[in-house]
Amino acid sequence: MTLQTDPSHALALKALYAVSSFFITDAHRERIARGDLDISFDEFGMDSLSRMELSIWLELELGIELQENEIQDMKSLDKFAAFLAQHAGL
Repeated sequence: MTLQTDPSHALALKALYAVSSFFITDAHRERIARGDLDISFDEFGMDSLSRMELSIWLELELGIELQENEIQDMKSLDKFAAFLAQHAGL
């Protein structure tokens, strides 16, 4: 399944791009373009500020309440996308 056919990964990436404290590098973009979407949040440099921003974005944009510690427990883009697939009606 490619990013174009997987709305949960597309939404997960949209959310990550919306977080200003998140570090998405050219290397990450290349991996994503190749379909390698199992990127850990640690690789993105996710910290407490970016988790807080992501939590706020999810609530404001999608009406999904997700605590910072729940985001931390997800650990990767793939797991975050799976959560969104379940909770965003994708």
